[in-house]
Amino acid sequence: MLIRSFHFMRYFAVSVAATAMLTACQSDDDLPVQKPDGFGTITFSVSTEKEVTRASNYEPYSVEKHPQTMGVFGFYELPAVTDAASLSSKTILGNISFTYGTEKKTWDYTNSADVKYWPDYVAYESFDFLGYMPYQPYQGTQPAFAPVAEKPSTFALSFPVSRSESCALPLIFDSRQAPLISNLPVHESAAMGDVINLLFDQTLTGFNIQFMIDPSMDKIRHFRVKGVNVYGDKLPVSGTVSRSYTWDAVQGTWSAGSITWSDIAVEKVDPINIEYASDGSDTNYDDGGKTVIVTSEKYRKWGKNFYTIPMDAFNPTIEVTYDVELTDADGNNVTTRKDITSHIVLSKTNFSGLKAGFPGHVNAIRILIKPRYLYVLADEDKAEGLLLVE
Repeated sequence: MLIRSFHFMRYFAVSVAATAMLTACQSDDDLPVQKPDGFGTITFSVSTEKEVTRASNYEPYSVEKHPQTMGVFGFYELPAVTDAASLSSKTILGNISFTYGTEKKTWDYTNSADVKYWPDYVAYESFDFLGYMPYQPYQGTQPAFAPVAEKPSTFALSFPVSRSESCALPLIFDSRQAPLISNLPVHESAAMGDVINLLFDQTLTGFNIQFMIDPSMDKIRHFRVKGVNVYGDKLPVSGTVSRSYTWDAVQGTWSAGSITWSDIAVEKVDPINIEYASDGSDTNYDDGGKTVIVTSEKYRKWGKNFYTIPMDAFNPTIEVTYDVELTDADGNNVTTRKDITSHIVLSKTNFSGLKAGFPGHVNAIRILIKPRYLYVLADEDKAEGLLLVE
């Protein structure tokens, strides 16, 4: 800290001397003080939680995977804060908007009037920064960072999330719409020019759907999955995400609470189509990558991951449309049953490993296709297909 302060003071001493020589014959009003472009600017970089590995591993920010804006809160001497009034007096950045520039690959202040500089805060010993994505303007009291009542040295960051043109809840297929929240406040005794690296965690629950045929049917028939829909009576469309952070004065470190959701609103949602898009690497994908032939060889993923607000009671219905095909003596695929529609509820009864209420967890929904009865070559039975779970 002494080195940092000395560095600042040395800069100011030289700067003041130079300014004195330049302004000896001019009044203070003639030459307003201006800082060099980019000098001492408080700037940020971003790392994000890896999709599968939880909590302890992060990767560089990707504009292809995550929001391009973020809101940042920053304070000096935050551990000494005891109430909202003192927090306000120590605020450097209060929900300030930053935008990722794809050309320079840097996070820039969205509004030039919001730019903050390290030299303006040389009198203070410590700094703390945290944030969320994507940026939202204030709506009432949120997004907000505030002390938690009756919990000393504990603060909470919260912000609302709701369905909109840029947020396709209840099922988000584009991860760039998925809200993220800081892992921990970054505690700094910062030197001029330091870039603050913020770590962000996923706040939603992820899912992907996979299919495999029961081995008892594989030598007789195979199934061509043609479409998947998801619908339900009570799917989450909005809520407030929060996380608390507690300062340990003895260790000089922050600890984070769990990511929680509150005020969750649900609606009845008509079938949402989960589109399939093949990368062409698997020969079992057909029809221009729009359908997939399911065998007993392995589970085959259908479509992209999708994300939703974490709810233990997230129990939508999955609707699957498929054809039953027979490979004849000449090796040709002959469709024996067409456009069969079957359903299964996404519940813990059917999927014992389901963790729908865990933020950041990606659930693999493995669906085993198994008919009620074995099909015979004449295909005389009229039994509807039944989706069962492994």
